[in-house]
Amino acid sequence: MHKILYLLLVLSPLAEACELTKEYREARSQVVKDSRYAFEACTSSVDAYHYWQEVAQCEKEGRGKNVGGGCQHIIANRVSPVERNYDHCEGLKVTTEEVKKYFEEYVKFHNITRCSTTATPSASLDSQSAVPFVHSLRQLSHKSISTLPAG
Repeated sequence: MHKILYLLLVLSPLAEACELTKEYREARSQVVKDSRYAFEACTSSVDAYHYWQEVAQCEKEGRGKNVGGGCQHIIANRVSPVERNYDHCEGLKVTTEEVKKYFEEYVKFHNITRCSTTATPSASLDSQSAVPFVHSLRQLSHKSISTLPAG
């Protein structure tokens, strides 16, 4: 019985599943990271703006004088009553479909091999090889990937 199961496993389509190349995995990670960067940086800057605004108001009111860490400690360790508005950051969100489409074009343009038949190390992807993501992705709907700047 075990021999039959083993034979079925070896002959199944799963046995022929590819091992992604190091270059492909690194490019995919970089594209996903780049796709999230603009939105995360925008929301982070909104949070930082409100944090420092509240610290300044606390200092102005003199509430941090007898507290270790002062107003920065007070503001950092409480829930802010200020409603944050991230609406202007929404335009920087990238859909999963957009990321997949861009990544497919990126892989094709850079001739990145998806599957490896042997586990040989490939050249690593340098940090400059992924083009500025949101800008390039927005242009992708109007241009071919070959017209985008190479990284």
